Amino acid sequence: MQRLLINLLRQLDITYRFLSPTGKAAKILSNYIDEEATTIHRAIGLNLKGEITEEFVIVDEASMLGVVLASRLLRNCTHPNVRILFVGDPFQLPSVDAGCLLHDIISSKQIPVTELNQVFRQEEGGILDIATKIREGTQFIESDFTGHVLFGSDLDFYSVPQEKMVGGYRYGFNKQLEKYNPDDIMVLSSTKKGGLGTISINNVLQEVVNPKCESKNEHEYGTGIFYRVGDSIINTKNLYDTETVDGEKTNVVNGDLGKIIEIDSENNKMVIDYGFAKVPIGFNDLDTILHSYCITIHKSQGSAANAVVVVFDKSHTYQLNANLIYTAITRAREHVFMLCQANVINRAVKKVANMQRNTFLWELLVSQNA
Repeated sequence: MQRLLINLLRQLDITYRFLSPTGKAAKILSNYIDEEATTIHRAIGLNLKGEITEEFVIVDEASMLGVVLASRLLRNCTHPNVRILFVGDPFQLPSVDAGCLLHDIISSKQIPVTELNQVFRQEEGGILDIATKIREGTQFIESDFTGHVLFGSDLDFYSVPQEKMVGGYRYGFNKQLEKYNPDDIMVLSSTKKGGLGTISINNVLQEVVNPKCESKNEHEYGTGIFYRVGDSIINTKNLYDTETVDGEKTNVVNGDLGKIIEIDSENNKMVIDYGFAKVPIGFNDLDTILHSYCITIHKSQGSAANAVVVVFDKSHTYQLNANLIYTAITRAREHVFMLCQANVINRAVKKVANMQRNTFLWELLVSQNA
């Protein structure tokens, strides 16, 4: 759809710009359209005064966009005839920031909305079929099922007892390593804590992907968390006006992924390569990063990987809902390995995330057109 839009805008000689709420989403979009897409944060600048002068602005992954950032975006669009197209999936998780922009826009029925509901693929796989069933709240497996079933050609579903979950995700990750590089595999959990949360899973997978080695510098943070050269990390806070190793300034936003390329114990710092910049970080500021071998499903929004290993356990029941499962499996480009208990999935599929946010955006949209 984006490529078709680009061709049309070029034919009409209309200037355009592609934006996204996160660095991950912008990078994926750039690769897809084969030209630059940037984050909204970088477009509006460090001082929030950067002008967006294009006539047509496309905001991808709009379900992740909160009302504060959206307000800044709209204020900084300066073309007198500017038009803005928000593109997103309303069934994905709502923004972690204030508001639920995409949901309010659609439900207000005051702004033109086009729904793309026809899939143009010659051969459908299990991921698409199961994602559709989840959106519809339809059960796709018997609750008492135990074992393995392959849906289509691209979704391996394993229902196992709780005591086999740790061995199960290790098996699933190692199976993906037979075909994919570690950077092409995304492991997801719905929670940070517990034996099947991201912290514990990261400790296990770090020893698989980047084990302790005398030739690699490392630093222990807290108790039992080691950061090593070569580790994959995710930034967890918006860091504006951050100095790079070259002495320039940049924004590192929540969700940006990077790799540790240097650990300097003498000067109590490390250097992280985010792709767009190499950024030093002091040992006292390591609360702004986490290992990213396994991340929460919320953190995965806007990103994608060739293979996804997703862990849904009985201990996660409180957090689980249909939107969370849908978001997790649709991160995969090629293959999903789902590890769970079938009855847990069936309960979650019946629950839909609460999209209501008390920002009064919906009321304002309706009143402006009353």
